[in-house]
Amino acid sequence: MQTLMRLDGKVCLVTGSGSQSGIGFAAAAIIGRLGGRLAIAATTEQIYQRAEELGAEGIEATGYIADLMDRRQVLALADFKWPTPAPTQAGRSSLSSPPRRCCGWRCLPDGPR
Repeated sequence: MQTLMRLDGKVCLVTGSGSQSGIGFAAAAIIGRLGGRLAIAATTEQIYQRAEELGAEGIEATGYIADLMDRRQVLALADFKWPTPAPTQAGRSSLSSPPRRCCGWRCLPDGPR
């Protein structure tokens, strides 16, 4: 496969990366293979295992626990002052919990409104 772009020197924040079989972790792995340095986030301590797995591939990755439904945690995560922002977002909404307000958006199972 031909590589159309490189992300060498870029720091990329990928949220929703806690599940080994999820789209967030898959996106993080692709970004890392393209040379991006990773800050990966999830709501559980599984994120540290994902960072170790990426590190075993030679990908620079640091895990952070953050609940993106909590404005304070979002602001704390954003306060790291990433040197070259290239944010991505992955993950899923809970179908079992009712809609909540988050960061000024009305979050529903099918996305922000």
